[in-house]
Amino acid sequence: MYGQFLLAFGVEQWAAWVILPVGLCSAGLALLVGKVVFRGQAKPLLPIPATKDTKSEADPFDSGSPDEKRQAFRRGNRLTKVFISAAAVVEPFKGWVVDRSVHGLGLLLDKPVPAGAILKVRPAEAPSDTPEVEVRVRWCRAKDGQWELGCAFVRSPAWSVLLLFG
Repeated sequence: MYGQFLLAFGVEQWAAWVILPVGLCSAGLALLVGKVVFRGQAKPLLPIPATKDTKSEADPFDSGSPDEKRQAFRRGNRLTKVFISAAAVVEPFKGWVVDRSVHGLGLLLDKPVPAGAILKVRPAEAPSDTPEVEVRVRWCRAKDGQWELGCAFVRSPAWSVLLLFG
C-alpha cells in the first residue's frame, strides 16, 4: 500500500518526502555520535568569572613561581651548534645553545668558563657575515661530564640574529 502511494507521486514529490527525513536523521545521528565521541572534552568558550566566595590562587604559569628569577620566557628543546671565542683563546671552540631568551643564552661546553667572563658566540649555521654576539657568563656548573653556562647578553642582538640561536 505504501509502495503504491509512492508510485502515485511524481519523482520530484517523492524526493521531497524522502530527502528531508533522511537528511534530518543523518544530522541527528552525526550530532549524537559527536556527543558520544567527544564526551568530556568540551571546554567553555569564555572563562567562567570567579565569584567572591571562591578563593583563587595565582597561576604560576602567568605570574611565575615565588622563586622564579627569569625575566623572560626561555625557548629550548633544540640544540644549536655555535662557535665560541674568548679573549684568552686563539681558536674558537664549539658549544651548544640549549635554550635562549631575549636576555641571554644557556650554553653547553666541554670545558668550564669562570663567571664574569665575556664570550663571543656565533651560530655555526649562520651566514659568514653574521656578527658575533657578546655574552657575560653568569654561572657555570658541571652537568653529565660537560659544563652548563648561564649567559646574559652584553648588548641585546637584533631579532634576526637572535632567531639563529634556535
